[in-house]
Amino acid sequence: CPHLWLTTSGSSAEATRKLRAAGLEVVPDSFFVAGRQEADRIRICLTAPESRAILSRALDKLVKCHDVLSC
Repeated sequence: CPHLWLTTSGSSAEATRKLRAAGLEVVPDSFFVAGRQEADRIRICLTAPESRAILSRALDKLVKCHDVLSC
C-alpha cells in the first residue's frame, strides 16, 4: 500500500493526537516498532480514498498542520 513516513517535530504520539484532532487518520511509529526506540515519525497511508477530492482535502489538512512535522 502506498504510504509516507513523516518525521514529527516532537513525539509521534503527540503529533498523532493533534493530527487526529484535525480529522486525519495517522499511525505513530510505535505501532510498527518491536523492541527498539521510536524515531518520532508518523505513517500516512494513501490507499484507496473514495475520491481524489477527499485525498486532496486530507493533504490540505496535513499541510495546515505543518507545526507538528519536521519539514
